[in-house]
Amino acid sequence: MTYYKKLYREAWKLKGNPRELLLYSILRLKLPKAYELQLSGFGAGSSKMMYGSDGHEPDITVYFNQQLLCGIEVSGTFKPYEEIRKDGIWILPDKIKVASSWNHRYIYTFILEAEFPCGKWLFWLPGSSLKEIKGKPIEWYRRYQKRLIPERYLSTPASKWNTGVDTLLVYIKSMAEREMEL
Repeated sequence: MTYYKKLYREAWKLKGNPRELLLYSILRLKLPKAYELQLSGFGAGSSKMMYGSDGHEPDITVYFNQQLLCGIEVSGTFKPYEEIRKDGIWILPDKIKVASSWNHRYIYTFILEAEFPCGKWLFWLPGSSLKEIKGKPIEWYRRYQKRLIPERYLSTPASKWNTGVDTLLVYIKSMAEREMEL
């Protein structure tokens, strides 16, 4: 098991996996049958991590009429909206690189657990918008065993993000409509 997987295993089991399953379930219930969703990232909906995963594949892959439509990365925090409004939404720089390679077909989502199911709990941006946001560099330290491990993020203004499941659904459906026109 890689150092990365060891470091994040517990946090992913406790928070990451439930967030992925939450968004997957909501999208599965709200999207018509022509859309197929697959849990595809780090652990793919299981309490075990996928062998060979580097942590950069989107967590949910969406297909429309059996054609790849987009990948959705799921992240989040326990912090309430008021803190996020002040501090910004933190993103790992590697995720922005991945977003660049998928462009508009990559959707980065950020769930505020403290606000679910009411209020502003889902923030999202397409990869093409994500790579254009100028983030402020932030360094934070994660405790791992007896050491503090530095992590580097980019803090982005919450006001620049789209919010809500309904707007995300509209975006996904509009991507499918564009595909049908081509």
